[in-house]
Amino acid sequence: MRRLITVKPPSLRERHDYVIPFLYTVDTSRISARDFSRDYISEFVIQSLACLKKDHSLTDAGVYCSPEDLMRLAEDRGAGWAGEIMESYMQIDATGDPAGLLSYALSVPYRCYLDSGVPVLVILDDFHKAKDLYGDAPGDNGNLWRQFERVVGSRYTPHIFSGSRPVLDRMFFEESSLGKCLELINLPGLGGNEPAGFLKTLFELYGLNAADEPPGLIDAFGGNPFYIKSFARAARQAGREFSGDDLWDVYFGEITRGKLCRYWTTMLKTHIPHELRTPSLNLLYLLCTADTGIDTAKLPETLSIEPDELGRIINALHSSGAVETGFSRIGPVDDRVLSDIIRALYHREILGEHADRIRALIIGDKTAGSEKDGVPSFDITIPPAPGSELVAVKSLHQIALHFDIPPDAAGQVQIALIELFADVFARNGGVPGSCRLEFKLKGNVFSTEITTPRENLPVTDDDRGYLREYIDELRVERTTKGTRVILLKHLSRRSAPALS
Repeated sequence: MRRLITVKPPSLRERHDYVIPFLYTVDTSRISARDFSRDYISEFVIQSLACLKKDHSLTDAGVYCSPEDLMRLAEDRGAGWAGEIMESYMQIDATGDPAGLLSYALSVPYRCYLDSGVPVLVILDDFHKAKDLYGDAPGDNGNLWRQFERVVGSRYTPHIFSGSRPVLDRMFFEESSLGKCLELINLPGLGGNEPAGFLKTLFELYGLNAADEPPGLIDAFGGNPFYIKSFARAARQAGREFSGDDLWDVYFGEITRGKLCRYWTTMLKTHIPHELRTPSLNLLYLLCTADTGIDTAKLPETLSIEPDELGRIINALHSSGAVETGFSRIGPVDDRVLSDIIRALYHREILGEHADRIRALIIGDKTAGSEKDGVPSFDITIPPAPGSELVAVKSLHQIALHFDIPPDAAGQVQIALIELFADVFARNGGVPGSCRLEFKLKGNVFSTEITTPRENLPVTDDDRGYLREYIDELRVERTTKGTRVILLKHLSRRSAPALS
């Protein structure tokens, strides 16, 4: 599984005489040894000066700084050691030796310690990308990243590495001796009430309003902050008001065409050769849906591939972070989002099924057996056919009888529903597609929710005034599916039904 770990240095407003925190994220746009070295040294000089001088504004100074600029900055701040570092860097750079330049860059934190007496904590995020560091030409890497072996052993410059777990495992334990110097820490996701609280905070930040999240939605994220943030940003693009069903729509959009889908499909495409993608998807689907363990001996026959192809597929899937392999077993990573993405891909690309069918399969599995929002409700969908509003009114009558709602209250809601269809909808061209109605009873409030695919349905003040002769409250919300109109009828305590 890919672990997305973000480690930030402590606040620069605190005193850090005891340690200099240095955070560096490996960037694939600077994957040549020369570009990496220059960026690494520049970031270190800026961050270390900001820490030692207690000047947070310095962290903005290095965005476009040249080595000469950094030398002048070091001189202005009375940091001769930093100026000497940049001068030595330029001398080595002039020799055209990328390996020597990289070696020098990695030694800079220790050189800083020798001068300042302050240990340096080096935090390297996305370190797996350093595996592709090259020297004089792309593809000619020569395992340059292994030069980190020389620097991680110092007690005065401890290093923290984070990134793709399977790639790091191979780098540390199969291709180098780095692993013997490291302590492995598997960071869990958010636990307890933290995921729900994080999502609520993001919704408040984005100005979004939502009903209580439907059962199973928060659990699907597995406490992964990246998933939760991506979901919240997708919701921000979709609307402002969300019911439980709307939230599932956002989730389905993310696993079929959104950022989460693109992230995982890109990871899979990066590691899986084109000719192996169909059997790889078949294997992933089999792993994600199997109720029992997989007999690997029978997989070549099941997938109609050769044994050596199976080995290539398993290695590729492991490198992508999609599966876990043990000494004699293979299984999917514990990631419900990835599992849903795989299922959606399989049903769309292998079986060629329609999106509505895929949504029903995936989201239906999550909502089956749970009462929506914990509130008794009925859902009906009516087609855009003449007289369809009569179906809605008759359905409301039967549902009101089921809820034991007084006839006079039910009759008033029926009139409001007829007026909504016959006046508001008709005045705006009618209902352009199937209309979904949901009837709920919560406490002494009976609600009728009408979701139409028409976007921005205009409901005038006159409409509101007339409808409120029959109901107590009217709400109009823009949703991911169009417009939702909510009719609320408050039942008196004397006439409200008693629910067991």
